[in-house]
Amino acid sequence: MTTFFMAETSTSTTSSNIGSSSPIVKLAQDHLFTILLLLPIDSLISFARTCKRFRSLTGSDTLWESICRREWGSTSVDALKSSINTKNNQQLPWMRLYKQVSQLDSVSCHKLSDQDSELMLPTPRASHCLNFVSDCLVLFGGGCEGGCQRNVYIGSCQILSFSFQLFSVPDSTNHGLGFPWLENLLASWSWLQCISKFEIEHKLCELSGTIKSMPHPSNRTSNQKHKLSVEHLYFHEKSPDVGQLASSLNLKYLQPGRDLDDTWVAYIGNDFQRMLKWQKVNSGIPNGRFGHTCIVIGDYLVLFGGINDRGMRQNDTWVGKVVLSENLGITLSWRLLDVRSIAPPPRGAHAACCIDKSTMVIHGGIGLCGLRMGDTWILELSENFCSGTWRELVTHPSPPARSGHTLTCIEGTGIVLFGGRGSGYDALHDVWLLQVSEDELKWKQILYNLQDIPAGVSLPRVGHSATLILGGRLLIYGGEDSQRRRKDDFWVLDVSKIPSHKAQSPLNSRGLQANNMWRMLKAKGYKPYRRSFHRACADHSGCRLYVFGGMVDGLLQPAEAYGLRFDGELFLVKLELETEMVRC
Repeated sequence: MTTFFMAETSTSTTSSNIGSSSPIVKLAQDHLFTILLLLPIDSLISFARTCKRFRSLTGSDTLWESICRREWGSTSVDALKSSINTKNNQQLPWMRLYKQVSQLDSVSCHKLSDQDSELMLPTPRASHCLNFVSDCLVLFGGGCEGGCQRNVYIGSCQILSFSFQLFSVPDSTNHGLGFPWLENLLASWSWLQCISKFEIEHKLCELSGTIKSMPHPSNRTSNQKHKLSVEHLYFHEKSPDVGQLASSLNLKYLQPGRDLDDTWVAYIGNDFQRMLKWQKVNSGIPNGRFGHTCIVIGDYLVLFGGINDRGMRQNDTWVGKVVLSENLGITLSWRLLDVRSIAPPPRGAHAACCIDKSTMVIHGGIGLCGLRMGDTWILELSENFCSGTWRELVTHPSPPARSGHTLTCIEGTGIVLFGGRGSGYDALHDVWLLQVSEDELKWKQILYNLQDIPAGVSLPRVGHSATLILGGRLLIYGGEDSQRRRKDDFWVLDVSKIPSHKAQSPLNSRGLQANNMWRMLKAKGYKPYRRSFHRACADHSGCRLYVFGGMVDGLLQPAEAYGLRFDGELFLVKLELETEMVRC
């Protein structure tokens, strides 16, 4: 945006003014205005430098409001206008706002919830869903402390387990259930992935003596030889075979919890910075789950998949509708969507977004047996949202298998996939773009050098949020790295820096090369805890984000494995946009 800055601050014009005989000079101003709206920004700035008349026209806030509508969408512009108070209905300084959005370098955080308040608040949770629809925040499901997890102790090591199904494979080295058994236990955690591969190997060394003392699987009956169930270990501890396994591994199970099946709504309206009043509007439908996805399409919510307390992955699809009325207040109804016989395999910790007013895309996640997935599925919804049809999208290349990543749709660009945890348990930093190419949806990787980005070493993450903000950019917040160190940083991913596939050299078949698309932002104001597996959503303007919940650092206590705890805080993140007239 160097040329933009030069054009705005320069007070002189170029010597090569357009001659009076040029046809463009004779155009009426409204016709010229129409032409200018078709130009890219750089061309518009160059045109402004040709003569004083054109400079005056291209500096018009009326023109720049139209440009902002073109670049940001009418919904964002109208929402921004309604949320900013100006004196005597003055025109907003759209040219300056456009520049500040393009050069955004900071955000501010504001606390919106008070845990000591007497108001009814949602239970602290993580891996839930949070959406902005019908001027309301809608919160559903998730995992909570004393809820979705079971605490498992192996010797002096404490582990969070979210699944019941364990698969044992005979190990010829130690004649017992060695690496495969424990790795499947840890892989089955689904959404939290609270332990790194390094820690797994470290604990395997600590447990080697115990593992060797376990009975050989061949001594078990045929139906127990290759599969053991933690569910049976908990509910049928008197079983001699499973009891022997529990004793040899020194397993101790605490009380089972429950998953969350509650739906909460908070009306925002135009008073976006007040303490919100949550209202519990539903319970039991859909059934409790965490690691699910929920997206907004028009006035509807579309929910898919997730994992329940028993470790069961799900593949059901639900549709929700918020209704505001003077008599009944806020109501929300959920109903199961009819998708006939074809549906994606059950999963949790996947990612999802919408493409248009009737299409949803999901990718990846953790399926049966704790295996990460790399498939892409598309749901086409009927006009009345009563039914839908799933189909798998098979393309090459495509993003590798992962979980805890994000999908975000940017109008006019495509769907952006970022981060997650790969099959090797490492946090990822790759960026993929799903867009229409030759009338087909295709994945293309966006290549960049992590070493060339200031502080880029902190970009790999899982359990983060990626939210579309004003200006068609992604705001990445939080998450955790491969060693489970949680983050509180903000990054902007500027997809306008991603070149068109047509502009790339045919020799570069691996993907699109993009430079300077990452920028780290400064955070001002309230400082929330570092967190992962939270949820965030933006209002219609894209200037304000609401963040709720997640896993945060806690005191290392027996009831809190690895010092993790669930958070119930709601806070607001605002883009720092300031002009001489208004502060957004």
